[in-house]
Formats: sequence, C-alpha cells, structure tokens
Amino acid sequence: MRIQLRIIGQPTSTEEAKDTVRGAPLSGRKIQDETHLLDTVEVLGAYDVRPTARGANDVLVPLDAEDDDIIEFVLEDGVSMWMSVAAYRDRQYRLNPQLKRTRGLDIGPFIPGVPASRGVVSDIATGAVRILRLKRDEIWEQATDPTQWPAWVKEQGITTFEQLGSWLTAKLIIWLIEKKIRPEEGLYRWVKSSTENASSLVPSAGIPSDQPLLLFIHGTASNTLGSFGALHGDDASSEWQTLTQTFKEHIYAFEHRTMSQSPIDNALVLANALPDGARLTIVTHSRGGQVADLLCLKELLFEQIGRFGRKGGTANEADQHDQTQLTELARVLRKKRFQVQRVIRVACPSQGTLLASENLDRFLSVVTSLIGLIPVVGQSPVYQVIKRITLETAKRRWDPSVIPGIESMIPQSPLVALLNAPDVQGAGDLGVIAGDIEGGSWFKRLGVFVTDTVFYDNEDNDLVVNTNSMFQGVSREKPARYIFDQGADVSHFRYFRNARTRHLLAQSITGDPWPPEFRPLEEAKVEPVPMLRAIQTRSGAAQPVVFVLPGIMGSELQVDGKNVWMNYWHLFRGGIGKLAFGAPNVKVSGLVGSYYRGLCEYLADSHEVLPFGYDWRQSIQHAASALAEEVQKVVSRTREPIRFLAHSMGGLVVRRFIQDHPDLWDMICRHEGARFIMLGTPNRGSYDMVESLAGLAKTVKQLSLLDVEHSLDEIVALVSGYPGALELLPHDNEWEYFTDLKWATLHPYTESKVQIASRILREAKAALVDLPERIPHADRVRYIAGWAPRTVCGLSLDGERLSFKATTAGDGRVTYQAGFLPDIPVWYVDAEHGDLSDHKPAFPAYRDLLERGVTSQLSTAPLSADRGGDRVFEYEPEPVLYPTTTDLEAGLLGRRPRARKVGVSEKLQVSVRHGNLLQTNYPVLMGHYQGDTIAGAEKRVDLMVDGALSQRYHLGRYPGSLGTAAVVLGKANQVQSVYRIQHGAIVLGLGKWGELTPTRLTQAVQQGITEYCVQYSQCCGTTEAPDVSRGLTINSLLIGSNTAANIAVEDSINAIVRGVVLANRALQQQNATLPRIGHLEFVELYLDIAIDAAKSAHRVSTHIQRELHTEIQVSTWLKKGVGGQTRLVPSSARGYWRRWTVTAVQDAVAPHPVTLPSVLQDRLRASFRDEKNLDPDLVSVLVELAFREDAPTHRLPHKLRFLALSDRARAEATVQETQSELIGQLIQRSIGSTSYRGDVAKTLFKLLIPLDLKDSLLNQDRVVFVLDNVTANYPWEMMIDSGEPLCVRMGMVRQLETTDSEQRVRDTTSTGVYVGGDPLTPPTYPSLPGARQEAGLVASLLKSRYTVNYSSERLGPIEVLNQLFAQPYRIIHIAGHGYYNEAATGTQGAKAGVVLDNDLFITAAEIAQLDPIPELVFLNCCHLGQIDLAAPNKLAASISRELIRKGVRAVVAAGWPVRDDAAQCFAQTFYTALLADHSFGQALREARKETWAKCPESTTWGAYQAYGDPEFRLRPNVERSTGGDEDATVAAEEVLITLSRLCQENKDPDSAKLRDSLVEVERNCAAEWLKRGDVQEKFGLAYGEHGLFQNAGIHYELAAKSEDCENSSSLRAIEQWINLEARFGGTTGDTAKIEQAIQRGGHLLALGETSERLSIMGSAYKRLAGLQTVPANVNASLVKAAQFYQRAAKKQEQEQCGDPYPILNWLAIEAVLGNVQVPYESWLSKAGVLAKQRFQDRRSVWDLFTLADIAVVRAYQKGTLPDEHDSLVETYQRVFLESAATKRQRDSARGQLEFLITMKRKLTPVRGGERKEAAVLIALETIVHHLARAEEQKDGEAAAAASPSSPAAKPSPKRSRRRKAVSKKPLRHPRRGKKH
Repeated sequence: MRIQLRIIGQPTSTEEAKDTVRGAPLSGRKIQDETHLLDTVEVLGAYDVRPTARGANDVLVPLDAEDDDIIEFVLEDGVSMWMSVAAYRDRQYRLNPQLKRTRGLDIGPFIPGVPASRGVVSDIATGAVRILRLKRDEIWEQATDPTQWPAWVKEQGITTFEQLGSWLTAKLIIWLIEKKIRPEEGLYRWVKSSTENASSLVPSAGIPSDQPLLLFIHGTASNTLGSFGALHGDDASSEWQTLTQTFKEHIYAFEHRTMSQSPIDNALVLANALPDGARLTIVTHSRGGQVADLLCLKELLFEQIGRFGRKGGTANEADQHDQTQLTELARVLRKKRFQVQRVIRVACPSQGTLLASENLDRFLSVVTSLIGLIPVVGQSPVYQVIKRITLETAKRRWDPSVIPGIESMIPQSPLVALLNAPDVQGAGDLGVIAGDIEGGSWFKRLGVFVTDTVFYDNEDNDLVVNTNSMFQGVSREKPARYIFDQGADVSHFRYFRNARTRHLLAQSITGDPWPPEFRPLEEAKVEPVPMLRAIQTRSGAAQPVVFVLPGIMGSELQVDGKNVWMNYWHLFRGGIGKLAFGAPNVKVSGLVGSYYRGLCEYLADSHEVLPFGYDWRQSIQHAASALAEEVQKVVSRTREPIRFLAHSMGGLVVRRFIQDHPDLWDMICRHEGARFIMLGTPNRGSYDMVESLAGLAKTVKQLSLLDVEHSLDEIVALVSGYPGALELLPHDNEWEYFTDLKWATLHPYTESKVQIASRILREAKAALVDLPERIPHADRVRYIAGWAPRTVCGLSLDGERLSFKATTAGDGRVTYQAGFLPDIPVWYVDAEHGDLSDHKPAFPAYRDLLERGVTSQLSTAPLSADRGGDRVFEYEPEPVLYPTTTDLEAGLLGRRPRARKVGVSEKLQVSVRHGNLLQTNYPVLMGHYQGDTIAGAEKRVDLMVDGALSQRYHLGRYPGSLGTAAVVLGKANQVQSVYRIQHGAIVLGLGKWGELTPTRLTQAVQQGITEYCVQYSQCCGTTEAPDVSRGLTINSLLIGSNTAANIAVEDSINAIVRGVVLANRALQQQNATLPRIGHLEFVELYLDIAIDAAKSAHRVSTHIQRELHTEIQVSTWLKKGVGGQTRLVPSSARGYWRRWTVTAVQDAVAPHPVTLPSVLQDRLRASFRDEKNLDPDLVSVLVELAFREDAPTHRLPHKLRFLALSDRARAEATVQETQSELIGQLIQRSIGSTSYRGDVAKTLFKLLIPLDLKDSLLNQDRVVFVLDNVTANYPWEMMIDSGEPLCVRMGMVRQLETTDSEQRVRDTTSTGVYVGGDPLTPPTYPSLPGARQEAGLVASLLKSRYTVNYSSERLGPIEVLNQLFAQPYRIIHIAGHGYYNEAATGTQGAKAGVVLDNDLFITAAEIAQLDPIPELVFLNCCHLGQIDLAAPNKLAASISRELIRKGVRAVVAAGWPVRDDAAQCFAQTFYTALLADHSFGQALREARKETWAKCPESTTWGAYQAYGDPEFRLRPNVERSTGGDEDATVAAEEVLITLSRLCQENKDPDSAKLRDSLVEVERNCAAEWLKRGDVQEKFGLAYGEHGLFQNAGIHYELAAKSEDCENSSSLRAIEQWINLEARFGGTTGDTAKIEQAIQRGGHLLALGETSERLSIMGSAYKRLAGLQTVPANVNASLVKAAQFYQRAAKKQEQEQCGDPYPILNWLAIEAVLGNVQVPYESWLSKAGVLAKQRFQDRRSVWDLFTLADIAVVRAYQKGTLPDEHDSLVETYQRVFLESAATKRQRDSARGQLEFLITMKRKLTPVRGGERKEAAVLIALETIVHHLARAEEQKDGEAAAAASPSSPAAKPSPKRSRRRKAVSKKPLRHPRRGKKH
C-alpha cells in the first residue's frame, strides 16, 4: 500500500546517508570481510529535523513510500531506531484516531508515545530522519526457492514459500542471513593469536574427557571475540595467563547462531560436540547463560518437556520443534553425563528482559547501536548481520515470538518458564556477574536514554538486560554467588573491559573457594504470622491489645491443610484454581510473614499483638463479623485499651465492623487509649483493581507467567469472582464500576476480556454503600499515607485502547483522594503501599500514634510537595519479568521489588594520615560549635572550597546546633577532574561548647554522612564518579579531641567510626542503591596525636566489629602525608577566643505559708460542722486565698555556675553568693553613674569570679562570656583585678545562650548603612546634641566605603521608620534615648527599645522585619528611670538577645549611661578599626582601650556590651593578621618547627618579605643555635624552597662546616650545597662556580652513589652546557649530563624508587643530542606512570608539570612538535591556571622549555632552508610565549582579587597588615548629661 509521507525537516544528501545506512558502524571504522547484506538498502530520503533546521524550512517535504518501507530515526549520540511506515502509522492512529481521516502521514522530529520513566508516556526527540527501502537480493531469492532450503525446512513437507508460516519464514530468512557469519557453528579451541591477522579460533580435534575444560559461550548477536575479546587484550594478559596455567590448552569457545536458533538448538549442538563425561567450567555471556543452564540440567523429565509450550496454542510449529529438541537434549545429557564444576553467568536474561518483551524494533535498534561500538565486533560481519536482521524485522513487523533467538529472552517465553521452574535443578556451582550502567561516559548518556524510553520504571539495566533478571535461572543445590560490575564503561557488550571483573572472573574460575567479593545469593524465608496467637514480649503483662489486619492477599490461605496462598510451588502448579470462590476447605492460617512479622514483633514490646488474618476473597462483611467475635472476647477479659492497626483492605474490614457493631465500638472508645490506624486504606476504592481485572496490572501478569495451568484470562476470571476484590473497585457518586454497563463497555478493550456477574457487582456495592465517611469517634482514627511516583487514578477509552491516567498523589495503589476521610488526621511515610506495613523506620511513629494519637516522627505534609508536586499524566501499564518468590509477593501486595544491588562494599577501611589538609583528595568531615567562628582547620578547608563555608556562615546557613549538618562540595577544575580530586566539607553541628559527648558525636556523624551520601547520589560529586562499588572515601578530623569537649583521641575515633558504620547501615536499609562510605581516613597535622590516633583505631575496631557485626579493616601503619609537623607541646591558647559559660543556678522558691488567725480558724471549724449556718464572708475569704496570684519576686540568684573551656581542659566551679543583695547594690553603684568606681569593680571581681578560676581568667588574651537571661545583666566589662579593667586588657565579647535562633538571610553584599542620632522624643526626654554629633561622626567615617542614610536633623518617628525600611542595610547605628519596662515585657503591648516621639519605639521587632537582616547593629542608648536592684542593665541584654535570635551577627548596646566625649571616642575608634578590616572583637578591644586611655574616670569604656561573633568582619574575605601575639622563641627546636612551616608555604611568596621573615627568625636565634648544623640546614632548605639560592647556599655551607657534633647536619645538606652552588653559578653565569660544584660532587659520589647525587651531577653539567658557547663543549657537557641522569634513572629502577625527574632529563638531553638508540617510548611511559602515581600520593604540582614535560619530549623526539604544539600549550596552560602552581614552579617549567630552545640553537643553528628545524624552534617558542601570557593572566587575576576597590576583595599581604591610624586630633567634649 502506497502512502504519502510528509517530513518536517530540511532535506539532506541521500548519497552521504547511504554509506552510513549501508553498514558504516557508529565507531566509524571500516568493516572487514564485507558481506554485502546492506547493499540492498536504498535511501529514499534523508532529512535534518533538528530545531535549527526546522526553523529554516517550515514546509512539509512530501515523499511517496510503501507500507513496508522503513523509517530510521537518528537519536542523540548517533543511536538509530528503525520501524516500518505501517508500524509508525498504526501507532499514530492508536494515539490519535482523528488522524485516520487525514490523507498522508506526517513524520515529525519525535517518536511518539513511548512508555518512559515510571511508565509516563512521552516522545523521543530525534536529530535526523531517513526513509529506507529494503529491496530483494540473494537472501530473498534463496528464501523463496525451495531447492535452496536447508534440510530442517524440507523435513516439514512444505513445497512453497507461502506455506511456511510466520515462524518458519522468520527462522529461514534469519538463518540465511546468519550464514554470512564466519567461522561456522561449532566448538573451537580458543587461543591467543601471536599475530594480528591470525585467527584465535582453532578447529578442535580430540577434546579430552579426563582434563578440565574451560568453555566460553557467547551471547546475543555476537561471537566469542565480541563477548570475551577483552580477555585477549594487553591489559588482561595476567588474567589470561592465570587461565592457561590452570586449563593449559584446553580452553574452548562455542560459536553458534543466536537469532535463527533458540538456546535449545544451541545446547543440543554443543552437547553433541563435547565428549562423554567432560569436566566443564563454563563462562557465558548474555543468552549464552541459557545455553549453559540447559547443558547443566541434572534431569529433564517428560512432564517438564510436556508442559513446554506457548500459551494460547498459536505456535504449534515452534512448540513441536522445541519439544522434539528438548527430548533429544534430555537423551544426550543422560548419555554423556557431563561433570559441571562451575558456571559463571554474565548478564544472562534469566527472567527475560523487558527491552525484548515490549517492542522488538526498539530492542534490536539498541542492540545494533551497541554492537557498532564494540572495537572488534563493530568491524566484523556480525554488525552487518544484526543490522540486516533489524531491518528485516522492522520491514516485516515480526513479533518476538517468531524469532527463536529473541523469543528466549522475553519474560513470556516457555524457555524462561522452564529454566525458572522450581522443580528444575542444575549441576555445578553458579556464579553471577551482573551489571548496571554507571558513570559519566557516552554509555551513561545512552543508558539514561534507554532507561527513560525503553525500560519501565527506571529499572537497573546494562542497556540490554534488566539487572534483576540476571540472578535467576536454573536453581542449584548450593546458593549461587554474585558480584556487580559497575562503572562508566560497563554495558551489555563491555563487561570484560573492567579490570576488576576480569580479575575476579579469573579467580573464581581457577580457585576452589569463591573469592570473598562473590556474595551468597540467597533469600531468608520469613515464616507466616500465626492467626490470632497473642504476640507479647512480656508474656502475661497487662498491656494494650492491638489487632493487626493485613491488606488484600496479605493473609495466608490453606486448602485441605496445605498452604496454597502464598506458596510459590503451589501457585506454579496452578493452585490458584483451588481458591475459586466457593471452593471447599479453604482456611486462613496467618499473615504473610515477610510483610507483617516485623511489625507484629516490634509492637509486641508495648502491646499484646493479635494478628487477625481473614479470607480476602470473601466480602468485608464476612471478615468484619469474624473480627467482632474476636474483639468481644478481648473486651470480656481485659480493661486495657483495644486498638486496630489495619493495612489497606484491612481498614475497610474495621470500618465495616464499626458500622455493623456500633455498641462494641462505643465500648472500646470509652477508654482514652483506643485507636484505629489505617495504613493506605482504599476508602473510596482503587483503580489498581480495574487495571487488574483488565489483565494489565503487574499482579495478574506475574501470576499468569508463573502458573503453568491457567492463562491470564482464566486467572482474571477467578479474581473477578471474589467479592472482596470487587469491593476495592473505585466508587464515586455514580458507582459506575459496579454496573454491568461499564464492564460491557470495557470488555472489548481489556487484555483479559473479563466478564463480571451482575449479582457479585451488586453485592459488592451493598457492602460499601452504607459505610459513613464520617466515622463515629473520629478523634480516635488516624490515617498513614505512603508515596509512590505513580498511582493509577483513572482510565478512558482512547481510540482502540484503554488509556490509563496516573498521579503522583498516592502510594502506588491508593490515591490520596481515594484514601482520605473527613476529620481524620493524616501522616505521610516515604514508602509505597505494600511497604507501609514493613517500613521499619516508621515503626516508632506507628507506636506513637497507637499510644498517644500523635507523632513528631512523620511528616504531616504530602511528600509529593517536595518531589515536583501533584501531577496527573498518561502512562502505559507495567511490563513484568518472570517472577521469583520475592517478586511475586512484591507484585501482589504492592511493593516495588528491591534491587539486588551492592552499591558499595560492606567493609569499612580506616586509616590515619600524618599531614596537612591541603593535600587531601576527598571531602573533610569536621565539626562546628554553636556560636563559634570559622578558624583553624575549618578555615583551611574553607580556602580549598573557594570560601563556600564562609559564604554559608555569613548568610546564617551554617551548622552549629546539634542535629544540623551541611555538605559543601567544591567545584573541580579540569586538573582536579582528571585526577578525581573532590575538595569539600561535611560540617557537623556540635551544639554548645562543653556539651559535646561521644554519643552525641556519633549521632552527628551519622546524620552528616547520611546527608553527604544522599547528596552524592543526586549529583555524583562535581568530578567523574569513582568506582562506587568500593565505597566513597572521606577524610576526617579528630572531631572534639582538640577542643573544650575534652574528648580523648580514642573516644573521638570510636564515635566517628561508629557514626559512619551506622550511617552506612541506615543507607543500606533505606535504599540499597545509595552510595556509602568505604574508606575513612583521619588526617592529623601533629605527629604525636597522629600516632595516638593510629593506635586508637586498631583498639576500637575490634569492639565495633563485635558490637555492630561489621567488618572494619584498619591500615597497619600510619600513613605519611605531606606537610605533617612535629611539635614539642600542644599549641598555645593565645590568639583564640576561649569560652566561659556563666549561668545562674536558681534556688527553688519555698511557697509562702498561708495561715489564718486563731479566731478565724475557730469560725472555720464551726462553720463546717454546721453547713446550714455556713459563714458566706468566710467562704469568700477562702476563695480569694485559693485563687490569688502572688506577684513574682525578682531576686538575684544565690549561685552562679562557671564553665571555663580551653583547648585541652574543662574547668567547672560554682560560687556561693551568701549576700545577693550586696551584689545587687554593688552593681547599682558600678553602673548608676558615668563615674568609674575602681574599688566597686574590684570588689565585684573578687565576689563573682570563683577563686579557682581567677588565675585562668586573668591569663586569657581573648574571652567570650556565654551568658543566660540572668547573668547577661551583670557588668562583666566593669570588673578589674589590678591595673586595667578586664575588657581593656583582653578581648571580651558576649554571647547569649539561645536555642531558638532563626535561620535568616543576612545582608552581606549591600553597601547601605543607616545612622540615626537623637530622634524626636516626648517632652519628658531631654534632647541629646552629643548623640547627633556622634551620629555625624559615624556617618562621615562610614561614607568612605558605604552608602550612608543619615540626616543631621531630629527626625520624627514616621520619618525614622520610613528611612529604616527604605532599603537593605549592612549596618545600623542609632544614638538616642532608650526605654525598658521590666514589668511590661511579659504583657501585651510591652515596649522596650529606642525612644521615638508619640509613644513609639524602635524595638528588636522592627529591626527583625528588615529583609535581609543587617549584620551589625549599634544601639548607643540606655534605659530611663531608676535601676531595679533585681533587674539591672536589662535593655542591652534584652534587645541584644532578640537581635541575635533574629540573625544579626554582631550587636553593640549601651548598658548604662555614657558620657558624650567618651562615647564619640569609642565610636570613632571602633568603626575605624572595623574599616581597617579588624575583627569585631579586636575593634571592641581597641575602642575600649582608647576610651580608657582618654577617659579613665568614666564608665563609658565598659558600658558597651557587645554580643555576637568575635571574628565578624565587614569584609569577611580579607587576609587575617596574626602579628603581635606570638610568644618569644625559647628553644632551637621551635626554630626548626617555624622553618619547617615556612618551607611548606604553598603560596607565591614575596621574596623580600620571605627574606625578611627568615632574617627575623635568625635574629631571634641564640648564637649557639646558629652553630648547629641541623638549624643551618633547615635555613638552607627554607631559602632554597622559594628560589633564594644564594642565601640557601650560604646556610648549607655553614651546615656542612658545623662543628656541633650533637646537632650535626645530614649528608643531604652537602648534596644541596653542591646543587645550589651549581644553580647559583648558572643564574649568575659563573662557570667556575659550576665546575667547583662538579668537583665537590665527584668527591661525594666517591663516598657512595645515590640517584639524588647522580641527578645533581647531571643537573650541574646541564647548567654548564647552558653557559658554554662552543658547540663541541656544549655537546660534551650534555653527554656527561645524560650519562649521570641515565645512571640515576637506572639506580632508581633497581631500588624501586618512584621519581620521574632523572628519566625526563635524561631523555630530554638525548633527544636534543639526536640519539635515536634510546628506547624513548618505554622510558617515557614509565616516567608518566611514576608522575601520575606520585601525584595521586602527594598532589604536587611538580608532577603535573612533569607530565606536560613528558608530552613535549615525546613530541620533540618523534618530530611531531609543530603539529602538537596547540595541545601542548593547552596542557601547560591548564596546569598554570588551574593548579596551585607557585611562581617558582611556573618558572621552572618554562625554564625546561627554554633549555630545549637554547640547546637546539647551540647544537643545530637554523639556516634558511632547514624548515623542519625552524618549525621545531617556532613550536617551542610558541609554547613559551603562551605560557608567559598565561602567567600574566594569573598574576592579573591575583592582583584583581587583591584589589581594595571591592568590599569583598582580598587585599595583598602587605595591605592587609596596614592599619588606618586613629586620628590624633583632640575630640570635642560638649556638655552632655546622662544618655538615656
């Protein structure tokens, strides 16, 4: 039939398309051994249908075609999909019947109506469309000529082609196509050929039966090389050698036809080819596993062969053929009795594959595309064969059942049923290798496409076979074992390219015990829960009773005493027929154990559990009646509460019970503890039942595949007779699914052709219609809803098919709309319908709801809200694999089967590394205390992630409180991506200082690790994912061991390891596919702690393994990292903010005794004796006393608790205040005026600070007082011991103990500042001109950097508030009056804050409304009125507390009256310091110190109470200065440590600055220290590391000549002295100095040769050649250099050292000399391997440059440098710009290139005609030129980052240490009274 196609696209050349269409594979390589099978393909038209092309041509392009012409859709990444014109037209008509009325057929850029992820119907976008025609050729001629038919066709007695039928036609045509494959079918010896063209398959002759044989059986559309060719690769030589050592020359391969023949045919041929009694070890791929399973059958019974057949009786020819072949196979197997030792099955579709089951065109398209990419098969005739078969299949629209090789892989295949039958058993141990496509490669992108468009519901797969299908097949006596093959390169045709899989394969074949990586493949059988047997942990105890009711099909049913439901064997044998409604002797025996036992046993600890099973076939009325009988029994024997926990249909049973037995329900509800919990109950029915009755649901499909006696129609007919099943039909106001009309309408379109009796429908409706939606005693009822991405919610008739709708608002079986009832509270669980009763994480919540009726452990918001919201979409019914026991239970009860997938190893490797964090490769686990700053190691990690931690911190989104965690992964540059470096941080909130315990640390670690693994699974990090099967790696600090938590190192390691193990376990239980932690490496800077940690790890691992039943492997040795330090003592506490927590211990207030006078007592007695004469006045007095509210009495506490925290100790003390009134009076005198009373302040210090802690406090340099609501009112700043006050002599900042801080976004970017001074106030408040002057001063200071909103006028309240909300502000500064009313703060309308006119205030509430919240608030005001002794200083504390709680970073508030001149001095100094990039705490200290110096008689310096983060800065990214706080150096060992730190400085140093630093260190050294050889050697190393060679040489010389025998230098000092002497000579052009160095080096070599000394000599001669001008001398020096470097390289090889430096220099010099005798490639490859390995271990930039240098030398030696210079430039630039290369390292790399240029010019001067030499020089110079530009770019970026023009810019090191001087001009001191 002809049809006109209309293509929406741009026509392209058909000639260009012809080459691709006619067999050019996707790999682009030429096909060998041309078969000409595709010459018959004609390209009728080719079109570009990408959006850009369609935009250029909107016209439909017409093309006449035939029905059997083929449309090729070319998809992303070059994958093609083929289908016939007729198939495309039919699909379009089915989706849109209106198209039948149109003429022609539109071909658009989409393949329509593909069932995608989760069954959603979507379209696939394409890039190109081609219309093909398959013309007649020799294949067709042979197929239609009976004389050319093979014998197996002629035996059928058929004489014409037309008589063949579809099965024989397909088999014949495909057989003729497969005849083109070579070699022919048969058993071959498989050898590793010595030459490329020699065949590896040798015809076998005389196969021995007494020797072990290794047999390989290839898979679908492939051959031996296609499936197993990777085992012959160079990188698999060790594995192949292992195989040949075990099996000698007895390795065989079976070549067979995989399309025209079934596995039965193949197995028979193979069995006949093998000798009797052959001892076999078999390795199979894909459907080759089915061949092996058949070959291994212990026995094939007549009954088993007899039931082999296609259901429906439509394939008699195929059935007869297969049964004949099986009979013959059984005979051969009985005769030959093979001895099968072991079978390794790789990617076998044992249960079938969904890809083959649903759409044969699509299956063959994917297979063909994949084969085209296989390096061997993609260039062989196999590719043309499979492509021709694919085109023939598309043209003829063959069904999978007519292609024998394909049919065996579909789940409905009788072969799949035979091999999975429970009564069939195989010989030999079985190992399974299963895979899932992963990673970021082309295959991952193809995998996403295949998964989303071909496989249903995101099933794991290897692009061809479902992963779950690979584990089943013929059962064995011993449990099978399995491993996973995962990675970026894994696909169905690439398994053996994975080195790990090859290695384990070889181990499993050649060793007797299985490698430990092979896990046992067995499932524990969970016994049913007995019916109505009380389950109780505390037997006999009086406990609440809970009835547990299962859902439909959740009760086990017996027939004649034998379990039929749910028994896999009986259902396989057709046992469901015994469960027909009305069948006799059916009895309920219990609940399905795998779904309900766990829940029952959990509740047994708190309840008496009564499992109530019921016959779910019967009506709910029948079950409700039985339930009532059992409830009545319980009511009569207990007074405890009675509860119901009902899953699914069980909830309807309870509702029916409530309706039919209201009195009994009322009686139950009289007890407060009565409850009824519904788990996913379908209160308004479920469309899942409609899908089941239509024959399209997973439930009935699985039963149909398993049941050998009943077809799908028969099974549905049985179910449709169950009243209980029909009572689950959806019902609305119309009840249409309970009518004959509805089912008569649906009948023609259902798969089952179901017919339901009218009577059963009426009875089902009657059982439901009177159930009230408003349940009596609804307050006792709760509903638990699950979640699934798809729940059927409706259907419609769409053309000629049923069109189903689904929603995300449901649990997979029941929609929320169908489940929820009025007035019933709902909680949500992250589990699907069937899992609701077995979701162990939710069990505690279920118990909460049963006991209390509420729970905080579940969400009350729908989970769909966080997962894209509620959606309704069209979907295709779910296809199924042949079911296992677990699959069957999951499908029947509504659970998605759990993938049998091991994402990571169950082992946890633990190691400890001594080094710094800068060399770590993985995210760092660390902790952060509430209110702490980012400092120390945390700051180092912050630098590694480009300030991402600081950004979170400044935005108020940083962990601190317990239970918080944050995962930050740095963005990897190209270098990090290549080497899989993932910088990042896992930050754990540790709570308040001093409160961390090992248990809390374990909980924090568990939460943080869980968060990291979940986030990793969602984004796979920012670099290409490693092999996740081995687990993720993280680094960890020793959290809590070096802080005030005072947790020992061993306790820290124990807590962290436990937390990781528990997180891994929780992740595994929740979702087996989530990654987990496989390697935990602790990193410690100091050697003493690192050693302690390594020993602790060994100690704790044993206890954890025994307790948690997990395997922990601890590294035997402490690992040596880079940058580790040795210290003498723990680091000093100076320079760090220490926490002092001061809290009030409130005494219990004794109630005031209430007594009556004796007269009233007598009257009271008399009145109560005579009630008639009861005195009403007396009663009134008693009532008044009883209900009187005593006014609160405000008293200072008698006790204060102090908790002083240091880095290694925890001190706690309590001071007893015997006279709290005295303290109150002292406080009042201290702050009652602006005059300072030193005696009072000293007395306060003596009385308040405990004696044991006084010295500790006085010894602090910086302190944070963490205060509560009471102690915040004490004037801590005013205290003094002697000399200066505490807040002047030390940094002092306050923090408030608050647990309810809000996570608000702070303003960290805007430049807005609000400054207000002396706003209008009521007449009772005097004006404050000093406040206005202060505001003007502050505004003028801040204008230098910020946009300041300030008015010099006194503004009214409305103007002030308008300006306050006009724009975002970073800083708010207000000076004026303040007000605080202690009595009113707890009442409605209370006011406390800055006073405005008209009885208005600026309070914390107004500031909190600012969005974003400001970072700094300065309130220079105090409260008016008399200070209450019991409530002093309340304003500052109260308003600060509110602002900090709202998210303000730093608050300064005046606690009492201040003096004008002193206030201005404080403000000016404070803001000047902040603008100079000092921290908040440092600025406060400077302001207090300056104010004290100028106004010591005033209390203003101590009036300002500062709350917040002491490290807060206006510009958070500036470099922090540490100057001025260091202690004096007292020992030479300290000098050595300081010099080591300077050696490890990784930033580009300022030479002058570094020299100054070293000079300063040297100046602080004692004279005798400088006589030590080790000190001088370390000075030399420090200078030399940063390129100051002259200085370094001087110190090395001093080290070598040192007379100090006890502290002498090492021989390395002499080596470096010689090396630097040569370097300095090369730099200064002094050949004599180089020659002197060479002479000394010769003497050193005489002592002993080392690779280092040989390399130094080579380097010296190399530098000498650089200075020489005579070519002969240059040549001689280079020859000498090459000789020394070569000796060094070979010395290293002997000693197994790993430094590529001598190799690279040797080969570079030999290349310059033009020596062609050197084996360059092998040595360069070795150097490359060494450099990569060193980089993995050390992360040194030198190794990256070495790799680039190797590439240059390789290109230089090969003469390809001019052609490769672009790629080489890119390589160098990447290292220059994207690594942490210092200037010295960059100069060194450029110097190596310049050496090549110089030597090239000196040895071979370029003449005009020597173009080749000129091209080499030009290429080298071009590389150097680009590197110079790259360096300029890097320097420019550094300068821009250091520019002070941006508020967030990072200043240069010099600028960061330059402070703005405080103005020395005298300040004006206007008269200003108290500021209120």
